[in-house]
Amino acid sequence: MRKLGAPADSGPLAAQLHGGIADLAFVEALTPSVDSIAGQVRLDATAEGTVGHPRVAGGLEIDNTAVRLPIAGVLYHDIKVRAIGDQSGLLTLSGQARSGVGQLTLDGKSPVRPTKNEPGHLQIRRQNFEAIHTPAVHSNVSPDLHIALTGVRTLCPVRHHSTTPALQSSQY
Repeated sequence: MRKLGAPADSGPLAAQLHGGIADLAFVEALTPSVDSIAGQVRLDATAEGTVGHPRVAGGLEIDNTAVRLPIAGVLYHDIKVRAIGDQSGLLTLSGQARSGVGQLTLDGKSPVRPTKNEPGHLQIRRQNFEAIHTPAVHSNVSPDLHIALTGVRTLCPVRHHSTTPALQSSQY
């Protein structure tokens, strides 16, 4: 038995997680920022090892999802996200979404617990992705971003580097 307050990093980990959500419409009741949402979430994963060094197989999938954000005046649709572990301690991340005439794609790999010495890396590519479409502002974004995940908690936890900056905004 571990003493209360003792670090849990060396504690054994053995878990099986299976489930899903067939309809995400309940999210509408949780936040006024979303006026409609549809889609599914599936979880099928096992975790082994220790709390400090978990190994995950299987993962999480979000599919056939669309969400309307009235404050931004946009509908994000054709949303698909996958985070899949392969027992080596790495997660493979992939995803896509569409908005307006544009598309956003996500690809990357990350340790389950990224660190400065073993960071995770995400590549986000956006091509004419409609971020905002309101009477006051219309903004399509196209920069590619590389994000390093270090597990360090700061006021700004994500550092990014834009390789092809492009922001098109217009005011009506």
